[in-house]
Amino acid sequence: MELEIPFKLFLFTTFLAMFTRQQKVKYTRGIGTKDAILPSSTLKKVTAASAVSCTLQCSQTKGCRSWNYYKTRNRENCELNSLKALNSDILVRHDGGIYYQDAKEEMDCNDLDGAGMLPIKITGFGTKEVYCDNGWLVLMRRYDNTMNFNRNWTDYKLGFGDPRLQFWMGNEALHALTNQGNYSMLVDMLSCNGNYYYVKWNLFRIKNEAMKYAVDAITLESYNTTSTAGLDEILGLPFGTTDNTDTTCAERHAT
Repeated sequence: MELEIPFKLFLFTTFLAMFTRQQKVKYTRGIGTKDAILPSSTLKKVTAASAVSCTLQCSQTKGCRSWNYYKTRNRENCELNSLKALNSDILVRHDGGIYYQDAKEEMDCNDLDGAGMLPIKITGFGTKEVYCDNGWLVLMRRYDNTMNFNRNWTDYKLGFGDPRLQFWMGNEALHALTNQGNYSMLVDMLSCNGNYYYVKWNLFRIKNEAMKYAVDAITLESYNTTSTAGLDEILGLPFGTTDNTDTTCAERHAT
């Protein structure tokens, strides 16, 4: 199968695009949840004489985003976690335990366990509610033709749809997001005949509206298509819509 850029969306029953940041943010102050712990996310188990000591251990450990503290018999347990709970549904009950996580306002979905909506603060843009999926920020989802994606420049600039269903995040937010750090992009596709395809770029960044949201940086990492045609040749390519006279690409692929 030959995959082109922009993607021919009408060939696929499911199309999903996501971002995750390559750098980790540092642990800061946090908030606790009593009688609960975060399971299956342990980065390191350490000795701690108290909950305060466990907090200090996390702040001094690279990659620690949260911690569990609980007692078993005469032992005090401190588990340093590599992830944070996106919501309380991820936590499990543990009498006498405490789950504690970084209270810093999120700038993306990085290091978050679970899936769901989350307000994030994007540098240079402001607060936006996005859909997180186990550390990935979903920027687009399409799975049938019930939503019209053949839209104008303004719609794609501001975004449209429901992030929990079918939607486009918006180019203004996407520009700000990809310029606040180094992000990887993953595109998952399911064809009408049930075949799964993916493409992952290790680095992806776009320019601002004045530069027509052109691709500013891109590095192809991996894929499972039968052809690499176009996958690493879109550097400098501007974004196009049917009402944008600078490109006919959108018209050719409109659906």
